[in-house]
Amino acid sequence: MSAYSLRVRLYRKIHVASTVSSQHKCCGTGCALQNQPLTSVFRWVIYLLALLASACTIRYRVWYGHSPDRQHRVEVIERGGHQHLHIDNEPPRRYLGVALKTIHFSEDSKRLAYAAEIDAGWVMVVDSVHSRPWTGIGEVIFGPGQRLAYVANDSGRWRVVLEGTPSPFFEAVMQGSLTFSPDGRRLTFVVAEGDGFRVIVDGERGPLYQAIGALRFDPDGKRLAYVAKHDGQQYLAIGEELLGPFLALADFTLGPGGRLGMLVRGEEGWRAVVDGSESEAFDNIDTIHFSPAGRHAYAAQIDSLWFVILNGERGLAYTSVGEIIFARELPVYQARLGKEAFVVVDGIRGPALKWVGHLAISPDGAHFAYLGQRWGGNISVFHDGAVHAVPRALDGTLVLSDDGRHWACLALNQARKGIEVVINGEFRRPFDLQELTALVMLAPNAPNAQHAKMLRRWVKAELEAFDTDRAQPRPPETFKNP
Repeated sequence: MSAYSLRVRLYRKIHVASTVSSQHKCCGTGCALQNQPLTSVFRWVIYLLALLASACTIRYRVWYGHSPDRQHRVEVIERGGHQHLHIDNEPPRRYLGVALKTIHFSEDSKRLAYAAEIDAGWVMVVDSVHSRPWTGIGEVIFGPGQRLAYVANDSGRWRVVLEGTPSPFFEAVMQGSLTFSPDGRRLTFVVAEGDGFRVIVDGERGPLYQAIGALRFDPDGKRLAYVAKHDGQQYLAIGEELLGPFLALADFTLGPGGRLGMLVRGEEGWRAVVDGSESEAFDNIDTIHFSPAGRHAYAAQIDSLWFVILNGERGLAYTSVGEIIFARELPVYQARLGKEAFVVVDGIRGPALKWVGHLAISPDGAHFAYLGQRWGGNISVFHDGAVHAVPRALDGTLVLSDDGRHWACLALNQARKGIEVVINGEFRRPFDLQELTALVMLAPNAPNAQHAKMLRRWVKAELEAFDTDRAQPRPPETFKNP
């Protein structure tokens, strides 16, 4: 873990959407996978980008992809000076251009939105219905409840459009600031005003600050908090309340029932402040996590050792500690002590391993799984006490079914020289490298964690499709290029 630093950031301005005229893709020759382990999702993303840079070119295809549930296909084809968008087997729709980064499905895969250019300007196409023409279109997001919001340029000024209703004009809307509450009922974003910035929440204007960052709602969506810079000092704004100033505020967490955790820097070091109560000083400290019932935990460092602090009580010492997840009110995390790595559940260590990967936990917290490697052994999936060898599995892609009984991940199939989905220990479906490369290229500068989340969502869809196939037998389906 690395020490926290001051993380207030200025949001960047939204840029006008632009067309994409071509896309490099692999033609299927000379693109064999390297015969080596792919144990890190980050190495995998780097490999995809290298594949894209060295691949051959298909003349007319611009982009293609599927909905989150893998049931709907979208393809953009360039032909005759126009770009044609194909959705499943529907007739193609012709535009001057399609802004690829704006193509979004809702999480339930029932809604599709994208920005396209016509003679009169840019339109937002939502559920096949065109908006009025805009000068440009920027950020587009679907929130919980499948509500859509996007940023539009209206003759040099900016507006946020929520489910078809535009906001008043703003000087600028900051890129990446559109944020829905967890229930999807509330929307907030940051706008520029002169030399300052202010938050707009539910259409109401907040105070003007020198800088704003880290917009977050609490779990029930009632409270909004963000980091604000005022008179050169750093504060935490919660509603109309301003906490601080702080020498440095590294992070904060809004918990259930109005709980608040902050990581603040003082003269003696870092402290966790939970509901106003300060911890002892630490050399380093990590994010505070709240359980649904209100327990809290975080990892903290003293000298060269890390400890998990649970409800204010220090646990055993480790060389390092990974992200803490609550499963049925029990803290679960990866840890390392010297050369040994293991998963810890409520303070009890699992088997000592050479390496432990990403944790996957079922929605009810009753089941969990992870990739691990024994000394001198293969990479395996450890699932509810059972061990399944999966050599050359890809870390960061392991998922569980909703009931927690089945698991899936990506792995290199050496016999077929390709990446495939492994379900319950067996290779089941080829993985489409070209589509995945196109998906990653829509957000090439996204954090590695975001790319890993994209991969897991894809693998989860394949796992759910497999469960459906077992319940309703039908011929096997693969998602390879036509």
